[in-house]
This record gives sequence, C-alpha cells and structure tokens, in this order.
Amino acid sequence: MATLTQILTTLVSDAFAAEGLDPSHGHVTSSDRPDLAQFQCNGALAAAKAAKQRALDQLRAKPAPDAATLAAQAAARDEREAAAAALS
Repeated sequence: MATLTQILTTLVSDAFAAEGLDPSHGHVTSSDRPDLAQFQCNGALAAAKAAKQRALDQLRAKPAPDAATLAAQAAARDEREAAAAALS
C-alpha cells in the first residue's frame, strides 16, 4: 500500500505533467516547517526556471485543476500502467 506522501507525489506530479512541465518536479516530502504544513513540494521554482518563466506567471496563467480532474488523471494513469503490466 502506498504511503500518503507517495500518493501526494503522484497527484502533484500529475498536475505538473498536465501543465506540460516535468512531473519529477512534483516530489512531495514531509514539511521542513511542520508548524506551517505537514507536506511540501519545492518543485514550482525549478519547473518555472526550466520553462524559462517566473513562478508567479505560471500561477497566474490558469487556475489549478480541481481534485476531480487530478483523480481522473491518476485513474487513467493507473489503467495504463495496469494494461502495460498485463502485456509484460
């Protein structure tokens, strides 16, 4: 069974990929500041730099996908992975 951190990494990575960015920037870890949040993802600045944009410009470009969209993307990815595993 996947840990919560792994599940969050998958969801955030899918969100980066949906924006045309490298999904490896979506790595989620336990927060360095647990007084502020339980988890953190530090990939936004690196993704913006790789895309040669300012992070704020990326945020303002379009609204974040909602949870249902991210869940549907994750389900589609899981189906693709299961189909690929069945073929091998």
